[in-house]
Parts: sequence; structure tokens; C-alpha cells
Amino acid sequence: MSSIDDAKRMLRKHYISARKDFDNVQRTIKDIAIAENINKLLGMINVCGVVGYDSDGSEPDLFEVMEGVRKQGRQIAAPRYNSVAETYEPVLVGNWDEDFVEARYGLMEPKMELPTAPVAANWVWLVPAVAFDGQGRRLGRGGGYYDRMLSKYPGKRIGVCYQCQFSSSDLPGTEHDQKLDWVVTEEKVYNF
Repeated sequence: MSSIDDAKRMLRKHYISARKDFDNVQRTIKDIAIAENINKLLGMINVCGVVGYDSDGSEPDLFEVMEGVRKQGRQIAAPRYNSVAETYEPVLVGNWDEDFVEARYGLMEPKMELPTAPVAANWVWLVPAVAFDGQGRRLGRGGGYYDRMLSKYPGKRIGVCYQCQFSSSDLPGTEHDQKLDWVVTEEKVYNF
């Protein structure tokens, strides 16, 4: 294992622990503020559709954002693992509350019968992260799944994190790591 891998592993442990420290009331307050910041940003971008994610419980909850996007008549999608291609792909979701099933790693993914999303340049990706830095670098869970998926699809990338997940130091990375265009926290919108 390389020194970069070791550094990333240690950082993941630190930042995952930090985002799990909130009680339910704190998390709800932070999630509402994040949703408001995302909605303001989406209002300034020409958006046809949004690819989000279903929170693992410690990540910011996107339910209100995604349902709001759907109610505005825009398409919504979420990643689903394609075991044949061994990668994740964006899948259209009709109802954020009903179209998910438990999948790999205990995460929720769109049901198998739902079609792949026609992601184009005017789509936005809401990307979870373990941490982010001031250069738009994202530290993910460590499998590289989001980096591989994002490298294949167009669209703007918005990292979604709590402020405690901001690294004032540059995060370690490789040439395969995909950068973000913005990061939204409960306190601020970072533009890269």
C-alpha cells in the first residue's frame, strides 16, 4: 500500500468520525441549511436533471432537494451498480421515497427495473464525500467508484458535505481523482 493510500485511509477515519458526531437535531438543522444552499445554487445553473445519492445516515440527506427538483419537472437520478460493467451508472428515479432498494454495502440504490438516465452537460451531480479541500478535491470512501463514474459522464459536480469535512490542507490524490466544481456545506458554497 502506498503512502497516499495510507494517508487517505487515516483521513477517512478522521472525517467519517467527525460527521457521525452530530445528534439527530443537529443533523436535521445542518441538512436543512445544506438543502437551502443547494437549491440556491441550482437556481443559478441551467439544469435539466440532477443525479443525487441516498444518504447512508451519516451523509447529508438529499430527500428534500431531490423531491423539489422532481416537482419542478426536472429529471432526477441516482447511481446503481452495474455488475456486468463493474461500475456505477446513473438511473432515473420517479419517486425519491419509493424507488430504492438495499444493495451493495448496505447502501440504497434505484430498483433494477428503472432505466439508465440520459445524463448530458446540463445535468448536475450531487456527490457525497468523506472530505474536500480548497482545490475542489474530494476524498471518497476508497473504492474509486464515483471517480470512475464521473469520468464517463458530463455535467457539473457539486460536492455535498458538512463543514466539519473541510480540510484546510490539500488532500492527497492521484490523476484518477475527479475534481468538483462546487462544494456545498451548511455554512457555505465553495466555487472552484
